[in-house]
Amino acid sequence: QNTIKQSGQSDFRRTMSQGLDAFRGRDIPNYSLLFLDNTLKKSAGMHENIVVPYIELGRSNKCHIRYGEDYSTVSRVHAAIRSQNGQFYIKHLGTNPTLINGYPINDVAQLNNGDEIQLSYEGPKLRFNTSTMKTSTMKFTQRMSLYTSQALKPYRQLVIGLATALLLLTLVGSYFLWQQSDKIKESQVVIAGQST
Repeated sequence: QNTIKQSGQSDFRRTMSQGLDAFRGRDIPNYSLLFLDNTLKKSAGMHENIVVPYIELGRSNKCHIRYGEDYSTVSRVHAAIRSQNGQFYIKHLGTNPTLINGYPINDVAQLNNGDEIQLSYEGPKLRFNTSTMKTSTMKFTQRMSLYTSQALKPYRQLVIGLATALLLLTLVGSYFLWQQSDKIKESQVVIAGQST
């Protein structure tokens, strides 16, 4: 079970690889979470299909499943769910316990269809459901929208940083080219003046 302890770089690589599979229309491991209590974006009774290999649950804005400050016993990053070799695991990361079917887990536990996850004794509950949904049967736009919204969440800062660096590089390159074109024009004027 400790095999689910991997680096963020490995998670990013697996997420991008799975995204490529989704883009190609291949089936990717997925599951559904039924929210038994409200999150910041989902009301109790709603569900969400998860198509990325790693998500975090907690109050931090980097978490996929995010709870509000009204759940004070939920840690900033309370737990993580990861798919690994066709199985799904939950890892406890917070200070208050993570419970599966009413029992606290020590570190990592395998998730089975219908398991109830609770983030602390007084915290919110959600139900884990394995999915029989084939992502290959989803419309391309639906599949990619779902994937990108989930995949980019923990890497938002990285994506913003890369986009900013690319923009700056483009601006510097454009300025350099503009300067060079002015020098070329000046050289052409000098050469034209000398030839007359």
